[in-house]
Amino acid sequence: MTFTGLWNWLRRDPERKQAEEALRKTAAYYRVLAETAEDHIFVINQDDRVEYVNQAAARQLKALPEQIIGRPRTEIFPPDVAERQGRSLRRVFETRQPLYVEGRTLYLDREVWLGTWLAPVPDGDGGIRAVLGLSRDMTERKHAEDALRDSEQRLRVVLSNIPLVLWAVNLEGIVTFCRGRALSSMGAAPDDIVGRAFEAIAVDPFPGLAAGVRRSLAGERVNNRVDVHSQTFEAWSVPVRDEKNQIAGATGVIVDSTERRRLEVELANVQKLEAIGRLAGGIAHDFNNHLTAILGYVEMLLRQTRNDTQMTRDLGEVQQAAQRAAGLVRRLLAFGRRQVLQPRSLNLNRLIESLEPMLERLLGEVINVEVRLEPGLRPITGDSGELEQVIMNLALNARDAMPDGGTLTIETSNVAAGERRPPTMGPGAYVRMTIRDTGTGMDAAVRQQVFDPFFTTKPEGQGTGLGLSTVYGIVKQLNGFIWVDSELRRGSAFHVYMPAGAAEVEREPARPSAEAPSTGRGVILLVEDEHTVRRFARLALERHGFVVIEAATPEEALTLAASSDQPLSMLLTDVVMPRMNGRELSERLAAVRPNLPVLYMSGYPSSLVVRDGLVDPSVRLMSKPFTTSDLITAVQDVLNRA
Repeated sequence: MTFTGLWNWLRRDPERKQAEEALRKTAAYYRVLAETAEDHIFVINQDDRVEYVNQAAARQLKALPEQIIGRPRTEIFPPDVAERQGRSLRRVFETRQPLYVEGRTLYLDREVWLGTWLAPVPDGDGGIRAVLGLSRDMTERKHAEDALRDSEQRLRVVLSNIPLVLWAVNLEGIVTFCRGRALSSMGAAPDDIVGRAFEAIAVDPFPGLAAGVRRSLAGERVNNRVDVHSQTFEAWSVPVRDEKNQIAGATGVIVDSTERRRLEVELANVQKLEAIGRLAGGIAHDFNNHLTAILGYVEMLLRQTRNDTQMTRDLGEVQQAAQRAAGLVRRLLAFGRRQVLQPRSLNLNRLIESLEPMLERLLGEVINVEVRLEPGLRPITGDSGELEQVIMNLALNARDAMPDGGTLTIETSNVAAGERRPPTMGPGAYVRMTIRDTGTGMDAAVRQQVFDPFFTTKPEGQGTGLGLSTVYGIVKQLNGFIWVDSELRRGSAFHVYMPAGAAEVEREPARPSAEAPSTGRGVILLVEDEHTVRRFARLALERHGFVVIEAATPEEALTLAASSDQPLSMLLTDVVMPRMNGRELSERLAAVRPNLPVLYMSGYPSSLVVRDGLVDPSVRLMSKPFTTSDLITAVQDVLNRA
């Protein structure tokens, strides 16, 4: 070596040492970085053995790095995980290109989601001697992404199915968001709305809401209603402000309130009917008081005119008319729902025969009524008032379908075992009642809705739409079935099927003998606020030997009971009176006249009075209208029991 060469070598040695020192420092930096990193760093050589792992990777396997380095990779992981890793490593060795993969990996008993970067490590001769890997635990991030994705999906489902429309516009009034199931009822999709101004949307009710949107963009909270053809929409909108409290747009909701408006109208109709029902019940109650006096005085007159045949016949007509009026009152009470209906075994033929005269008068002369009743009809279980309402409603419906006249036919029959039945009707014995008309008939669309509440084909204001729905409800309460057979211009036939019973039909209770007990004994305190009823009851009792102390009010009765020296045998009182009812009067009297027997009378049915707690179920109650015989028999019965 020449001097010059030696000098150059000596001069380069410090440079080499400086480079080696720098390399050592760099390696130390990288080693610290690898050992302190939370990511998993590893090196897999061509023999598929672990050449290096950092602390984080070893910790994931619950081991030390020296326990893993040098081991075959396939011994460390489960076979399926090792196979998936092997495919990725072979790809890097073969392509000599970096690779990024994501997937779930099982570390002992814990499953984690890793994102792994794989890079080839050159051997200096142009080959690949190993693969360097860095894996990052993405489990929490993936869980958060899954939760966000699920939340967004739920939100999309909710927004797509809520029965309204949610929308948002930017500051220029262009729709940026629109979702909601109500869009389909408007005949639109979100794509028809988004990207357009309200005024330019060719879908109702958006154009009609444009003015409200402009007001919200100006800072107002707006609530308005738009009527479009037969639909009603309500809308609310508010301004949207940014972090600087500046208006950045507006958002709102549109609700199709057509159904609610329809229900409001129907509720008003129901309330009107309820008011009519209460009025009918009140009228019926008062009418019962008048009928009590009419029937009572007629009965007295009949006894006095036994020898006058013409007078007796005329009074009999009055009596029958009053009794028919009493039947009408019972129907008024039922219509006003002031009568508790009691199912019992009934003969449907007999019921129809009793209604036939009334139907003829109700339907008028232009409609002919034909009744075809099958002999030997099996009994059914029901309430006569309910069944009368079914027949009357169906008859009135038929009358409206025959404005120019026609024929109404009522038929009854026992249903044979193999006979055609409604599809939903099960096996068993049934009785069928068919009410047929020769009217206008119905098409398929009307037949499908004919029993729906408030559905009517009549002009507005001429029908409530409750007649046939009431029929349907009553038939269902009787465990029966109803179906309609009808075609346009061919009339209609309503077939009502009711379960047939085997029990003996309840007979009409035998009326008391026209001759009431001839004499009675005792002092009766009579309390009745209706003058005609009170006077009739006093005369009837006095003519049969009773002493009567009468009072027009409960307060007067209390005063008379306290001041009278006569021993009272019984209290005969009306139930419903102003300021104090009959039960309260009885309780007040018990303080001065203990153990006093009580007989109540009322213009309301006994079942209703008991149900409303106005009298005790064990106490005798006499319903108005009553006759002299009814009154005397009831009084004697109470006294005998006392």
